[in-house]
Amino acid sequence: MIREGEFVRAREVVRRSGLAVELEQQLRAGKGGAPRQLDVETLLAACIVVFGTGQRSATLIKVHQVLTEDIVVSLQDRLGVRRKIGRRWQVLTLRQVRYLFKRICTLLDYSPHTTSLTSDERAAREDETFRWLNELVRASVPTDVPHADTLGVDATSIRTAARPRGPLPSAKGEDDYRGDSAFARQAGGSWDPDARHGHQTKTHENANDSFFGHVLLAGVGIHPAKSEFATLKLVEALVVTPNGYNTPKPTLRMLDEYRAAGHDLAKVLVDRGFSYWEASGWADELLTREVAQTIDMHPADRGARPDPATGVLMIDGWPYVPWTPKHLHAIPPPPHLVVREPKPGAATDKHDAYRTNLAALEKFRRAQAELAQYALTPNGRARKDGSRQFKVPQHRRDLATARDRRMKVYNQPTLVLPASVATKLRQEHRWGSDAWIADYSRRTAIEAVFGNMKARDGEGVQRGWIRVVGLAATAIMTTFAIVHYNLRMVRTWARRTGFQNDDMLLARDRAIAGYEEIALDDDEPPAALSPPTAAA
Repeated sequence: MIREGEFVRAREVVRRSGLAVELEQQLRAGKGGAPRQLDVETLLAACIVVFGTGQRSATLIKVHQVLTEDIVVSLQDRLGVRRKIGRRWQVLTLRQVRYLFKRICTLLDYSPHTTSLTSDERAAREDETFRWLNELVRASVPTDVPHADTLGVDATSIRTAARPRGPLPSAKGEDDYRGDSAFARQAGGSWDPDARHGHQTKTHENANDSFFGHVLLAGVGIHPAKSEFATLKLVEALVVTPNGYNTPKPTLRMLDEYRAAGHDLAKVLVDRGFSYWEASGWADELLTREVAQTIDMHPADRGARPDPATGVLMIDGWPYVPWTPKHLHAIPPPPHLVVREPKPGAATDKHDAYRTNLAALEKFRRAQAELAQYALTPNGRARKDGSRQFKVPQHRRDLATARDRRMKVYNQPTLVLPASVATKLRQEHRWGSDAWIADYSRRTAIEAVFGNMKARDGEGVQRGWIRVVGLAATAIMTTFAIVHYNLRMVRTWARRTGFQNDDMLLARDRAIAGYEEIALDDDEPPAALSPPTAAA
């Protein structure tokens, strides 16, 4: 049984986003005939609450069950999904649910396989679709919770219920699914025409490293460490693409949409997968947007590379003096950058692993402290063109060779290094430093979000969680899962921290009980609830 408060909160998110109003206007444009028994607002709210406790899947059969069985009869009556005609009760049918969901998918679809749109029209449709879906996601954030100016960005697999049929083309670096490449246009014969093969990280939820389906790119809000919202990790941006191609373009579109919605974006925290991308496609694009990055790097991108113009030695994307000892040119990273002591009573192997990981981390930090003596230190923040002034250290100048002594780095107390020196690896903090570890370790929040959403006791986003296929349907249902996750997390966080305000997304069910007639029947968005009393 789904509590009325849970449904009303989901409906409030839909109302705040404005998505249902826009969809209804488009669905009703030029249409005649009898009115639908099911409205868009009710369907979208049901698609959110279907991810609640006790639901093992989010299929349309389950959505129909939510509307006709899992919510109380009085609420069904007010929603119009159960109405009396003469002496007979007319109850919403599964066919009606499927019909409206399919019509919504058709409005939002941007696939080259299921639409007749040109590539430019598909691009415009995709932008509009994710503007709507992102507004829905951000509507699940209570009004007094600020939107973060730092996003942890990562991708995760969204496995389709369909099976692959036949060979599929490999993507090239310049391919974009909204274009007309062979990768975008070639059908694989699967029930899901947009799905592609790809790789994923093995976990206890994902038993293998390959999958067939789509990719969710998401941005999780990261608040300052001293903020009261520091422990609140909510999804604030998303885009869904087919799997199998590695391009930064969808990620940049996601960031652009976030900024276009009026939210400040100062920095993104990204893992080593992003270091594969060429500077022109990712780092330079961030630079033009005045967005900084904190990035880990793939082993292939690490090591020492001299800059002939200045003589500095670029180690792991940071400038050092050329006489830096060779044993510091490639410091191996530890297994974990953050090591937490096990709780009392934990198993012996937990304590053994803690001591091993702690020793490896301390060894890494000692080596980085030695390396720091040879590092150029920033003299102010990076400029808009990506260049930055550095102070040259005087440590162990006696190690400089005759060639080193002819270089600018030896003869000048400061140097201005252009953005091209660090290329795709430039970032605010020196890789491996304590400041970098503290900043980068905040990115693990997004991995925790994905794990929570995919867990059986979370939203259960695994193969078979939905049985609709294609880009539009997958993106829509993934968005509903994210909205449910955000609502679940923000209420848990508010109870744990004692955060209070009059936002109905945080109100107790009893407080909402006396408010349902207004929330469900009034044409205008409802006024905010008063804070629940202690008796509530």
